[in-house]
Amino acid sequence: MIREIDPRSGQILRHIVQEYCDTGEPVGSKTLASRIDNALSPATIRHIMAVLEEKGLLHSPHTSAGRLPTIEGLRLFVKELLELDPLDATDKDNISSIGQNPHFAPTQVLEETISKLSELSQCVSLVFCPAVGTTPTGQNLEAMKTKILEELSDARLQLSNLAREVIGAGLAALEQESEGQLIIKGQSKLLRDAGKIKDLSRLGKLLEDLETKSSLLELLDLVVTQSSGVQTFIGDDSPAELLADCSMVVAPYRNESYHITGVVGVIGPIRLKYDRIIPMVEYTAEVISELN
Repeated sequence: MIREIDPRSGQILRHIVQEYCDTGEPVGSKTLASRIDNALSPATIRHIMAVLEEKGLLHSPHTSAGRLPTIEGLRLFVKELLELDPLDATDKDNISSIGQNPHFAPTQVLEETISKLSELSQCVSLVFCPAVGTTPTGQNLEAMKTKILEELSDARLQLSNLAREVIGAGLAALEQESEGQLIIKGQSKLLRDAGKIKDLSRLGKLLEDLETKSSLLELLDLVVTQSSGVQTFIGDDSPAELLADCSMVVAPYRNESYHITGVVGVIGPIRLKYDRIIPMVEYTAEVISELN
């Protein structure tokens, strides 16, 4: 549940979240006072922080420490307080120029595009797309969902073996008899962020467990039913239980008839640079849509 807060409390929460995403450290009242040009006294800020803590939006890791945002606080920040940075021209060109290479086959364009998304975002990137050689239609995702449901009962060994290849190669191509494929890039980015994730064993298990395919189905359901644009999942509101210590930002892409034909996104630590990542995922989805 998103809690309502007044503008002054929102200002304090915004600064705490931004500082936390930058440093990962608790934020104190003196630091906040300097961030807002001493418009509020440390005593006033401490009172506001205490109220935010009572609302479940902040917590204190130690008795005398500053505050950190809770998962609920991060969700409120993204939904109500986030100010998105426009994607700069260089990043746009890095993403869009890949599709202009005449030597790339369609799957190679997708692989190279999400590799660039992983590089720029410093996150794991993924794309779920129609298989090469099929004509994208509005029924693609529904067909993929049906196929996944049919496979859930007997896919455990097959998926487990494939997951080990994913970990080793940094690339997954899960093909459902020409229905579609999932491509993943940049798993090593999460290992680099070990200090930002509470339980790294969950991340390894994510690629080895049957939940991977179940979560994909849930993701498709969410994108199909809530296809209004970029969606952000933080902590345990992610479709994947094993991503409870992570954030996922996804966006649908469409064909020329504006039907959703796939999903592109990133997975990273909860301390994402949301103001940068969300526009980046949205732009990547736009670029892929233009290639359909």
